[in-house]
Amino acid sequence: MMLEEGSQKILDIISDKLNGFFSRKPVASALILSLFVSLAVFLVGINYKKGSTNIALHQESADNEVVAADSPTSVQVDLAGGFRNPGVYSLPSGSRVSNALALAGGLSPDSCGVFVSKSMNLSEVLSDGTKIYIPFTWETALCNLEPDEALDALALRTASASFDSVASANEAALIDVNDASETELDSLPGIGKTYAKRIEDGRPYVSFADFKARSRLPEALAGSLEGLVKF
Repeated sequence: MMLEEGSQKILDIISDKLNGFFSRKPVASALILSLFVSLAVFLVGINYKKGSTNIALHQESADNEVVAADSPTSVQVDLAGGFRNPGVYSLPSGSRVSNALALAGGLSPDSCGVFVSKSMNLSEVLSDGTKIYIPFTWETALCNLEPDEALDALALRTASASFDSVASANEAALIDVNDASETELDSLPGIGKTYAKRIEDGRPYVSFADFKARSRLPEALAGSLEGLVKF
């Protein structure tokens, strides 16, 4: 209790002294007050800049982590044609064509060496999803092309082969009205035994126009068979 009273007396004395000083010397008091205000503003500014710097560094660190997380660590490449072991391979990100070639066991004996030495860039960095096709020696039309051109030509050739295959299948599915049995003719839409007999009686036919003219079928029915029969 006595300690508290003593402390209070000391504070009162200091307060009286300061009040007396400020009242006697107003100019000095203003200068001191201005100095304290400037010091306070300076300290606040330093803390603000420090906080802003910490936020910026934290944001930059977070951005770097996102970039690192999004960067792929491997690439998938499709190696086809004249490789010893063609297939889909996984290589570390940043690998080159030469790395893929080595992984596939190198070139097969019947690969087109001219294509490799002339058109392939073995130092090229691989991208994810890349397809590399090396022609064989008998694929002379592809050996002198650039890699992208060779892939386009290969795709065109594959599409053409598929079209020819479909066309051959469609051709085989057509009914040869000159050789078909009555049962085969009866399988055509709208053709029963009576019309099948008329078709047989008009044989042979040399064209669809000849078939329409001599089969003695109703014109609309005969016309509907175009694309379903052959001669």
